[in-house]
Amino acid sequence: FETFTERLKTIKINPIHKVVANNVGINASSSEDVPSFFIEGLAHWQDLNCTAQYTAFRREIYKYSQSLELILYHQKEICDLILVYLDTRVSFETAALVAEPLLK
Repeated sequence: FETFTERLKTIKINPIHKVVANNVGINASSSEDVPSFFIEGLAHWQDLNCTAQYTAFRREIYKYSQSLELILYHQKEICDLILVYLDTRVSFETAALVAEPLLK
């Protein structure tokens, strides 16, 4: 029998193994195969948020978010666009819908 504390001490968390287990990162055949949370987030919110503001944001950000390399290269432009769309004045009802995917 092991106590809960003893069991916690034996747990080893290594993010590299998680990446390898998902066949990305180290095992990727090219740098284009490496996804990013930003790209995954845009894909996730594509169908969930159909507001005009978010759709306009996605159209503008698309050219900067085709690959991880582009995201890293254009990080200033991406951050500027996020700030512009977070600062956009919208009605109270749609403010949460616009801001939520931009903040994730």
